[in-house]
Amino acid sequence: MQDHDQYRLFLHLAETLSFTRTAADCYISPATLSRTVQRLEAATGHRLLERGPHGVSLTHYGRSFRHYAAEALDLWACYRSADTVDDLGGHLRVFASVTACESLLPDLLAPLRTRHPRVRISLRTGDAASALALLDQGETDLAVAALPDRIPRHPAHSADHAHPARPRPGRPGRRAGA
Repeated sequence: MQDHDQYRLFLHLAETLSFTRTAADCYISPATLSRTVQRLEAATGHRLLERGPHGVSLTHYGRSFRHYAAEALDLWACYRSADTVDDLGGHLRVFASVTACESLLPDLLAPLRTRHPRVRISLRTGDAASALALLDQGETDLAVAALPDRIPRHPAHSADHAHPARPRPGRPGRRAGA
């Protein structure tokens, strides 16, 4: 049995906390499930489950192993689903305001990190007013921050760069950069 098959069984057992239900749901005998858990405990060197008269519960090591097994299966799925070799790599320098780091960046960068794991991302935080200057100076590749009241007229801010055209919050009818 491959490791990830054992991990799937363990994760199901960690969810149901029932050998009988997990064995039935996974179409294996309770004895096979018990041997699988024993092999995992031997491989980790730790007891993963506490068995008692009222069922089973995860030990501290069992909870840690549950996270490991879930992550290992996720990584395996990503590896298996890759249709082509990802040649995209390099270094992406990101500047973001603290607010953007907390509210926007996790959702914006997660797909990039999943699809292109060889891209190294470095993050610099600071005042939103610094964002455009850092882009102009070539110190950052991407800036995520609120636009300032006035956008300087530099070559980097010409018409070929996208700027939001919707009104900024708190300023009805006024376009960003106007």
